[in-house]
Amino acid sequence: MSELSPLSAARLGELALEAGVPAGVLNLVHGYGKEAGEPLVSHRDVRAISFTGSTVTGNRIVQSAGLKKFSMELGGKSPFVIFEDADLDRALDAAIFMIFSNNGERCTAGSRILVQQSIYADFAAKFAERAKRITVGDPLDDKTIVGPMISKAHLAKVRSYIELGPKEGATMLCGGLGQPGYAADLPAHVQNGNFVWPTVFADVDNRMRIAQEEIFGPVACLIPFKDEADAIAKANDIEYGLSSYVWTENLGRAHRVAAAVEAGMCFVNSQNVRDLRQPFGGTKASGTGREGGTWSYEVFCEPKNVAVSMGHAPTFRTGESRPCGNSTTLGVLTMGKLALAAKITHVPSMYLSEIPGPRFGTRQSAIDGHKEISRRCRALGVDTLVVFDTHWLVNASYHINCGPHFKGVYTSNELPHFISNMAFESPGNPALGHLLAQVANEFGVETLSHDATTLQPEYGTLVPLRYMNEDQHFKVVSVSALCTSHYLADSARLGWALREAVEKHYDGKVAFLASGSLSHRFAQNGLAPEFAHKIWSPFLEQLDKQVLQMWENREWKAFCEMLPEYASKGHGEGFMHDTAMLMGALGWTDYDGGVDMITPYFGASGTGQLNAIFEVTPQKGEHIPAAVASSAAGYTAVSTRL
Repeated sequence: MSELSPLSAARLGELALEAGVPAGVLNLVHGYGKEAGEPLVSHRDVRAISFTGSTVTGNRIVQSAGLKKFSMELGGKSPFVIFEDADLDRALDAAIFMIFSNNGERCTAGSRILVQQSIYADFAAKFAERAKRITVGDPLDDKTIVGPMISKAHLAKVRSYIELGPKEGATMLCGGLGQPGYAADLPAHVQNGNFVWPTVFADVDNRMRIAQEEIFGPVACLIPFKDEADAIAKANDIEYGLSSYVWTENLGRAHRVAAAVEAGMCFVNSQNVRDLRQPFGGTKASGTGREGGTWSYEVFCEPKNVAVSMGHAPTFRTGESRPCGNSTTLGVLTMGKLALAAKITHVPSMYLSEIPGPRFGTRQSAIDGHKEISRRCRALGVDTLVVFDTHWLVNASYHINCGPHFKGVYTSNELPHFISNMAFESPGNPALGHLLAQVANEFGVETLSHDATTLQPEYGTLVPLRYMNEDQHFKVVSVSALCTSHYLADSARLGWALREAVEKHYDGKVAFLASGSLSHRFAQNGLAPEFAHKIWSPFLEQLDKQVLQMWENREWKAFCEMLPEYASKGHGEGFMHDTAMLMGALGWTDYDGGVDMITPYFGASGTGQLNAIFEVTPQKGEHIPAAVASSAAGYTAVSTRL
């Protein structure tokens, strides 16, 4: 415990003895870090270290201690995010509590209060008014909320940040230094104490020092944000990652933001209220490890794995010939994960909407949808995007482009030059591509994979990658999905085979992206400008919307059964083989998950478009369609023909 509060540590030792803990089990050593702490952490007999304090001291401990086990709860600058649909009164109560209780000297303080712009002014006024009424004074008085800072040195630190705020451009709504009458309101015996009055800064830019550095006092920073993406970006734009708070009545948003915020803990619609058995700890500069209940075992115990074969463990005979079928030659050890599945748009007008002119900004919602998919993939740890591309036309077998690296400049030949000289670059994943093809063939779906190829991806792959993978974070594999002489049942079976390949034989996480439209009755020549933002016919628009309603209602069996007719009557892009592959990967008629329409349905040159993420649920593949093409009379395997 801190050298500034030694009596609490001493009392803990006394209580341990009274409780019957044998002498010598719990030992207390009082002193300063240099004389007491450093010799302790560097001693060879100390094998695990739990520390609560500043990030600077935590780094010094690691350097002094060497290779040991650590649980570090370090600095914090926790975001307290309030959306416009939140219960404002409850959020206000919690925000006040999380910054001003314990004098603001708490590691999980919600010191960066991010408020959506539509409610920002109202919230700021109410928050400041409440802060002005907080009682400052003698900590032994039951009425006191904010007492003195723990030391003169810490008082000087907090006051320095209060002086800094206006210099950085923040607006002080209340508190501050040297306010008339403040000290006079204190009882005489504490008027010379280390007091700081609750201070509120508004219009704070997230990059200001008062927003980035831990003040550890009763100083609140109010920061406006535009939307969910902006809130997440500002919440994460900090070196700390201890706690976070999210206020919204939208359950989906609550889950999305909680998953995206880089913090060890997230409290939704509450202040810091936790069961002591739950994990406590942070990420980034806020520390490492978790404590609380059984989570403490990781630091304070040494787990050991003892594996004993009972005579039935599978072994692998490299090079042995085995028959093909649904039991793959690669074995059955589950390793990978299909982490995300989505149906996505790739309309060329997304690229055009970046260029100054009449289409500028017209496809921003579609672009934002791609960026949201990318964000979720990153949060899930996805390493490779597998794209079912309805602009890669094939008329025999299925094909997988798994080149080691894709780089070039693309100009479209469909709608000539709608996409003109678009640079692209992404790493490939040849190992995964060959694995996908091998397992697909074992499932009876004739598939070839290509890595030694000059064939570059089509724009059904390249447009999504422009917005999802600009930094080349993901590897990419492209699968042909404009299949002119294929059966939808085989495409569904291919999708399931690819999922089996990933989840049973790939050591990583993958996302499947079905890149194609819903209805695809393209506007005839001469009418394309008129239908730039419309569906070709009211019938097709109603058909698409009925399908989306089926998705919302989870009527997957009915949808899969009607897919061939829907593809035909809806003029499905790529004959909707990308959708068949996606549904096959999700379990086909057994699929039971939900769908999140992250880009609402829209029209583009007569076609129906959207971005939608499908929940990936556990499946056994019991109703995946049987292979059709490979069951035909006279069929010979591709390996024989080539």
